[in-house]
Amino acid sequence: MKRLLSALVLAATAASASDTPVLEAEIPGEVLALTPAHIAGAAVKTNDGGPQLYFMLTAPAGRAFAKLTGKAVGEPLTLRICGQTLATAIIRTPIESGAVVVPVPDIPKGEHFADILRGRTGC
Repeated sequence: MKRLLSALVLAATAASASDTPVLEAEIPGEVLALTPAHIAGAAVKTNDGGPQLYFMLTAPAGRAFAKLTGKAVGEPLTLRICGQTLATAIIRTPIESGAVVVPVPDIPKGEHFADILRGRTGC
């Protein structure tokens, strides 16, 4: 059974879309679930390799992500938005910057994912 590393859901007086986890980072046996409140920024950019989703985690979320990836060097990390797998990759070193870049199929899909991470639209 997967152990929830951290939901990092901020305390709020009323539930809102920003309280619902939209991003999951999973290593074998652990999942880090993050809400839009844990995303400092998100954008889609195109380079020679195609469109990519760039997002930056807040400092607390970045520390939790660094801890998670530090435990899993040599293991797979799967990133999901709203349950949809974006990418799975083998972690070579802990990701301590809080910055993540993931290829996306096309710009409209990437913009949709960025809007979800920003809390502008739901799953």
